[in-house]
Amino acid sequence: MNSEKTLLQPYGAFIIGVLMLYGLYLTSTYSFLLFHALVELFSIVIAGGIFMVAWNSRSFHGNNYLLLLGIAYLFVGGIDLIHTLAYEGMGVFVGYGSNLATQLWIVSRTIESLSLLVAPVFLRRKLHPRWTLAVYTLITVFFLLLIFKGGFPTGYVDGVGLTPFKKVSEYVISLILIGALWALFRRRKQFDERVWRWLGASIFLTIGSELTFTLYLSVYGPANLIGHFFKLVSFYLIYKALIETGLVKPYDLLFRDLKQKEEVLRQARNKLEERVEERTAELEATNIQLNQQISEREQAEVALRASEARLRALAQQLVTAQEEERQRLSRELHDEAGQALTALKISLDLTAEETSAEHSQVRDRIVEAARLADRTMEHLRLLAHGLRPPALDAVGLNYTLEDLCRDFSARTGLSIDYRGSNYLSTLSEEATISLYRFLQEALTNVAKHANADNVSVTLNTDGKTANLVVEDDGQGFDVHCVRIDSTRSAGKGLLGMKERIELLGGRLEIDSQLGRGTRVEAHFPLNLRVRQ
Repeated sequence: MNSEKTLLQPYGAFIIGVLMLYGLYLTSTYSFLLFHALVELFSIVIAGGIFMVAWNSRSFHGNNYLLLLGIAYLFVGGIDLIHTLAYEGMGVFVGYGSNLATQLWIVSRTIESLSLLVAPVFLRRKLHPRWTLAVYTLITVFFLLLIFKGGFPTGYVDGVGLTPFKKVSEYVISLILIGALWALFRRRKQFDERVWRWLGASIFLTIGSELTFTLYLSVYGPANLIGHFFKLVSFYLIYKALIETGLVKPYDLLFRDLKQKEEVLRQARNKLEERVEERTAELEATNIQLNQQISEREQAEVALRASEARLRALAQQLVTAQEEERQRLSRELHDEAGQALTALKISLDLTAEETSAEHSQVRDRIVEAARLADRTMEHLRLLAHGLRPPALDAVGLNYTLEDLCRDFSARTGLSIDYRGSNYLSTLSEEATISLYRFLQEALTNVAKHANADNVSVTLNTDGKTANLVVEDDGQGFDVHCVRIDSTRSAGKGLLGMKERIELLGGRLEIDSQLGRGTRVEAHFPLNLRVRQ
């Protein structure tokens, strides 16, 4: 029985609504002024109710969308009240004719449509109620003064009908309402489903009302009647969405995600004791396993140390293999590719000399090809030098480092003062190439990050270790921060140098302060041989 009553309730409300609309229609046949006053008073009461609900509940619901609409509809209702009193035949404002009510209608609908368009923006933004109230007050007073002082465009001419300004205004208002409907649809997930559907239907009917009001010739005509019916139903849907829901089910006006969070909170509270018991059981099990884990961890640490030793040995072999491969590639580029390009260059030069002046274009192309061969040979020389400088095997570490400093200074403009020692014959080949790579990386870091003008490079030995020191007068850095933030390019370079040097039994020292330059030192024991 109760279920049947629940099913019949919507139909009963629909039938009552139809009967009320029909009663209003009969009222219009008796007196259009009475019909108009009833419809407008209904909308005014709804507008005032929206303001009362929104304003007096603002402190606990935090719904800025509802608050903005509440303030807006307070002024919309106030202008509609003046519009009702100014309607032709009411006799309140004598001498203004039908134009006054039409002008007030345009202002009221403009404020309503713009407020509906802007309101979704404040779903996630803060609204200052008193400032908003002040702004709407100024806007309303401004338009009322403009209308009553005769500065507002004419909307209706008695005996002629609607002016072009009135029709264009209704179309513009309709476009604004379409935008408001789209904005509401895009943010529909932030509302209860019934609330946003009622709001959307209300805006849609308001659009229909505005379009209907572009068709009437008389303020008592059928188009005017239909437009007011649209407005009546539109305000009824606003009532359903904002007032009835706000009083009967106030939480439906809050955002859906807030309700979901509240539901999650309730479920969490209900399960709290169960989770505490489960956690207690887990802790007890953890305590039982703790001694076993300690023993396993000690065994794992022993295995880890052994693994680290194997990894270090593999890394040393990898470094050696890399350098051997670089040396092989460097020799192939320098010997085979370099010789082939040299032969090609000679052949092109001879061909260019033997080409007669009659074939000047061909000779020019041959000369350009010879220049390209020259550039390619230079690129190959630089590439081979970067992979494995031949001078390292030919003249030793000291002269190779001096040559590196001279070339780097020429390319970057840095002033590099190099001082070296030749008494390093017992230094291992691995340490030799590592010192060369260290200087490459150190000079690159100075050029990229130090903002320095002068660099000092010193290679010396104390009989036990080979020492390479690079010092600049740049801006310096915080050594601790760079070591922590290894994602920075400078940090990665320092970390790579440190690991490479330590793998070969050496050590790296860094001394730097902000604004006072940087000093980097690499030290390798003499007579060191890498374990294979």
